[in-house]
Amino acid sequence: GLVGRIGKLVGTDGNPKMSKSLGNTIFLSEPADDLKKKIQGMYTDPKRIHANDPGTVEGNPIFIYLDAFGTEKDKEPVADMKNRYQKGTIGDVEVKQYLAEVMERFIAPIRERRSHYEQNPTEVEAILTKGTARAREETQKTLAELKNALKFNTFI
Repeated sequence: GLVGRIGKLVGTDGNPKMSKSLGNTIFLSEPADDLKKKIQGMYTDPKRIHANDPGTVEGNPIFIYLDAFGTEKDKEPVADMKNRYQKGTIGDVEVKQYLAEVMERFIAPIRERRSHYEQNPTEVEAILTKGTARAREETQKTLAELKNALKFNTFI
């Protein structure tokens, strides 16, 4: 999964700890406009004053997020951006715009599903009821197998 691939994500402010209380998070339910604003405000290379200054890719939150959320089709453009960033031939704004597209592609389907279920609470209830019944059924089977294995049935 994603977490196994990247471990923990840094905060949008570059802080190694991402948390709601620090205000450096991007939520999976993030509206598109808020997502863009957060990405535009992301911390980058503090030593890079101008877009034509060579920049650092390693440890840069923008590239950490691009590596984490980019798909196979993003690998080549991201590698090109990293190269250009290190040479000082691409600005933060352009890289952040690309990251916003990548993140929107990732978050939009999640946001849509969440919205669907928020608007259909009876559907959610039906899913939970079905899941609970299935879990109960599995638990009963496992308990019967355990009793059998431990020969608890012989004492009854």
